Order: sequence, then structure tokens, then C-alpha cells
Amino acid sequence: MQLICSAVKPRELTIDGVRIADDTDCWVIAEIGHNHQGSLDQAKKLFEEAAHCGGPYDNENSYGPTYGLHREALEFGRAEYQELKAYAAELGITFFAAAFDFTSAEMLADLDMPAYKIASGDLTNTPLLRLVAEIGRPMIVSTGGGTLDDVRRAYETVVEINPQIALLQCTAGYPAEWEELAPATCCAARIWLSSRRGTGFRPTSSMPSSAAHCGTHLAKTTR
Repeated sequence: MQLICSAVKPRELTIDGVRIADDTDCWVIAEIGHNHQGSLDQAKKLFEEAAHCGGPYDNENSYGPTYGLHREALEFGRAEYQELKAYAAELGITFFAAAFDFTSAEMLADLDMPAYKIASGDLTNTPLLRLVAEIGRPMIVSTGGGTLDDVRRAYETVVEINPQIALLQCTAGYPAEWEELAPATCCAARIWLSSRRGTGFRPTSSMPSSAAHCGTHLAKTTR
């Protein structure tokens, strides 16, 4: 489960020309991850499903070439990303990705991605946070497994360079149980960050809509 807390003052982000704020509809991210199983055609089919569902925003995972043989088998390179970005534009959806290292961050920057996702495992990766922040595009930072001090440190690292940041309050459970979601954490973050809420990894399909009633402005679904 992830609750997205945008830390922009005022609470507003603009991603690929779409304004996301307290007075807008919830912005839905359909995370593909590695569900394409290394197939470009399968990735395109997943894009089509996202477009048909009306959730016009797709998120890929981008790993550098030394992450291991398993990851290498699932990775797309620059050519595939260029083709997917063009196909997403054809479908009328926004395509962006997570950067897991300097190599992938720089490749995504060269491809002019409209936003960047930072995985929970990189919440404390200050050098990567700084590098991506310097690109100057909106950042969506996951916080699963982190302490509030970790979250605060990541926020402060990014916001001094790039104010376009949204924090995802995450419960590292797949799927998370209702009693594990801890939405009050996001409310606390909103107080000390003056931030906006959102939702993602969910135990049932009703979780995103329930979170929307609590003020969510971004929703992230996965797998």
C-alpha cells in the first residue's frame, strides 16, 4: 500500500502537462514493473490495457546493466524505451520510469522522461536522489521500510534542489492487510511537509477509492 504525499507548496504537481492538485481529479499510475517479462510486445499490450481502463499513466522499472543476469533478461534498453515512449504518446498516456542507479537515471534524462520514480530501496540513496533532483522533473519517491527520519532526510535532500516532489507512504506488504496500511502516517507527513496524499499498493480494489475520499490526488496500482 502506498499513500502519495506531494510536498509541493502549494500542493501541486504538473506531470506531462497534467496538473495534479487539491482541486483536481486523482491521477492514476498503472505500474507495469517487469510484468512485460522482457517482451516489448507484451509491454505494449499492458500499455493498451492501461489506456482502456482510463488510467493513462504507465511506470516502468529501469535497471543499470550490472544488476544481474535475471534483471538483464528483463531489462529494456534505449531503443525499447524510445519505442515505448512513442507508443504511449500514440495511445494518449504518459510513460515514465524508475531510476535505480546513475546509468539508468542519465538514460531516462536523455529520453526526456516527464517524471521519475524512486524506489523504496533508494529512499536513503542520497547521491541518487540528488542526481535525479538535478534533472528538474517531478519526482515520486517511495518510502517503504523507511523511518520518518529517513523520509524527512530524503525530502530535504530533494526539495532544496527540486520542489517538485511527491512522497509515497508505503506499507511493504504484497498485498498489505487493512490493519497495516497506517494512513495516519500520511496525515502526519502532511503536517510537517504541508503535503498532499495519494494511494497505491492495495489489498482490494476499494482501497484507492477509499483513499481518494481522504484527499488522495495520485493513485498507484501495481502487479
